[in-house]
Amino acid sequence: MLRRGLAALSLLLCASLAGAQGAVTLLDTDVSTAVTAQLSPIMPLARLAQEAQKYILAQAKFSGYGAGGTNVTAYLQTSLDAGVTWIDIMSFQFTTANATKVSKVGLATALAAGVTPTDGALTANTILDGVIGDRLRVKYTTTGTYTGTYAATTIGYVDITDVSPGLRATQTVVYQNGTDLTATKALNIQGVIYTFVAAVAVAGDVKISGTSDGTMLNLTRCINKSGGTEGAGQDYMSAGGIAHPYVTASLNAATDTLTLTSILYGVAGNSYTLDTTAPNAEPTFTLGGALFANGEEWRRVVVNGVVYTFVGTVGADGDVKIGGSADATMLNLTRCINKSGGTPGAGQDYMSAGGVANPYVAAAQTAGSDIVTLTARTSGVGGNSYTLTSPAPYTEATFTLGTFSGGSASLPHLKVSALVR
Repeated sequence: MLRRGLAALSLLLCASLAGAQGAVTLLDTDVSTAVTAQLSPIMPLARLAQEAQKYILAQAKFSGYGAGGTNVTAYLQTSLDAGVTWIDIMSFQFTTANATKVSKVGLATALAAGVTPTDGALTANTILDGVIGDRLRVKYTTTGTYTGTYAATTIGYVDITDVSPGLRATQTVVYQNGTDLTATKALNIQGVIYTFVAAVAVAGDVKISGTSDGTMLNLTRCINKSGGTEGAGQDYMSAGGIAHPYVTASLNAATDTLTLTSILYGVAGNSYTLDTTAPNAEPTFTLGGALFANGEEWRRVVVNGVVYTFVGTVGADGDVKIGGSADATMLNLTRCINKSGGTPGAGQDYMSAGGVANPYVAAAQTAGSDIVTLTARTSGVGGNSYTLTSPAPYTEATFTLGTFSGGSASLPHLKVSALVR
């Protein structure tokens, strides 16, 4: 799981001379936006010691990095002409990782002749040895914008188990193969009545063909308004002149079973009714139940109010195609959240919610670890309140959903201290 640390920059230089007590702080300030050639207060050395200084040992510390930024460079400087000219004697540079660096300069080292001093330009992480004047200061420059940390969380999934598809509710009618249906008997499917007759005359009539298989084939065609010959005196007349508005039918003559399937996916189809009741009950029918069953919703995940629905065929905003493997499906989700990669559009890999990337988070998939990491687009504590759910009845059982956390508003901090002897 990818995490980002607290946003803070600390550059610590303590100065203490022979005979002085403890450390002296030269600089202690927050850093966020880019700054150039910022200066600490000047620290006179002569007033802190009675004898010449022999060396300066300095520590620079970059800590609590959060996010953003490019680099921070601090120059420890001294002066030989009472502050008219400043000379870099140490340079410390940090980028985007916590670190502590230490450097030392002393008078015992011979200085090369004719050295041209720099002021805020010494090569990063180098020193100019052999120079100690009568005062110290820190000059620092930052590039890029350092920020607080970003709240993040994960969606864990099961690699070998793809996201569950939505299911249509179904129900069955089992009939007797050797016994044809009885005239005037009827089947009621969610309020639409089909009546078995010797001669088709009105809407909803289904012709008794002479065999149960033939009659049930006529019923199947009538429900679907497809195949055979429709009309008075023919095989059937579809109810209301249309196919059944809620279900489709398929016949398996080998098992003497008519299967009825809701047109819509989801639990709504589980309330559809099926009956053949007196005085028009067909005695050869065995109904699978009075209600349809096994309808399930397409699974969803909701990222801070933005809904993503896993579907077989993409057709609406927020749809994510079930890809045939968990990794493929979660890659499609990642691309949908970011609105980047893959092929967007109806019938393709995804359609981004609202036609845009998720405004709150970015996503990154780590397929080898079976996770998708969601990271707030804006740093700070606000992202800690973002929500991640897979609500009923759309819950995907294979998901392990985390809680957004880790967002901090802490800013970079620059603080600096040296030992002078």
